[in-house]
Amino acid sequence: MEPFDYFDAAALVPVDSHRERAIAYGIVGGTPRYLRAFQANRSLQENVEAEVLAPGGQIRMQIETLIDQERGLRKTEEYKAILRAIGAGHASAQEIVPARLDTYMGGIFERIAAEGYQRHRQRLGLPMIESWARWEGTVTPQWGRGEPRSLEVNIVASLPNGLMLTGAIKWGDLGLDVHAKHLRELAVLADAGQTWAREALRLNAPLLYVTGGTLSVGFKARAEQDGHPVYTLTMEDLYHGLMPAVVPSVSDG
Repeated sequence: MEPFDYFDAAALVPVDSHRERAIAYGIVGGTPRYLRAFQANRSLQENVEAEVLAPGGQIRMQIETLIDQERGLRKTEEYKAILRAIGAGHASAQEIVPARLDTYMGGIFERIAAEGYQRHRQRLGLPMIESWARWEGTVTPQWGRGEPRSLEVNIVASLPNGLMLTGAIKWGDLGLDVHAKHLRELAVLADAGQTWAREALRLNAPLLYVTGGTLSVGFKARAEQDGHPVYTLTMEDLYHGLMPAVVPSVSDG
C-alpha cells in the first residue's frame, strides 16, 4: 500500500488549520500508522513532542531510522533539527527558521501543489497536464550580456495543446513581486536559449501561482494585465472538500 497523498493524510490529522495539516504531512509523510499516532486532545506541537521526539514515541525511532538510511538525503541533521526545534516549544515559523522549517516545507509544498493540481483540476477548470516538472540550473545570457545566473522555476509543465504552463509555488505569502520576478526570469532563460522558456513567454501560455500563505489582493487581475491566462491555488483550494479529523472543543473535555 502506497502512503496517502497530502489530502488523504490530512483527514487523519486532528488539527484545525491547513498549514498545520501540511506541516504534519511534511514531518511524518502519508503513512497511516504514523498519522494515527497523533491524538486529538493534543496540539500539533504536543503530538510531535510525544510521538516523534520523545524517546518512547511511537514513530520517533522509525522516522530516525528512515532518515538515516534514506539514499539521497545529504544533510539528515537539518531534518532532525526541525523536529528538535518544534519539540523545544518553538511553534512559530519565525522561531523555527534557524532550523530551516520554511526551506524544508518549501520542497514539501511543491509536492502538495502538484498533487493538489491533479486532484482539483477538473473542478477548478485547470488545463490538462502532460508532464509536470521543475527547472533549476545556471544560465549564461547569449551575446555576452550579463553574468551567469542560478535560477529555478517551480513549475514547468507541458500541455496537450503544445503550450507551456509555468509559475511559482510559495510556502509563504504571494504578491505581485513574485509574478514580476517570474516573467523576468523567463526572459533571461529564453535569452539563454531555453526553448521551453520562449514558449512560456507567448501571451497565450498560462501561468500558475500557488501559495501556502496569503494571496495579495487583486493578484490575479493585475497579473492578467501582462497578457497571460493566470491561475491561482490557495490552501483553501488545495484542501477543498476535506472531511478533517474531529478536534474536540474545550467543552468536550
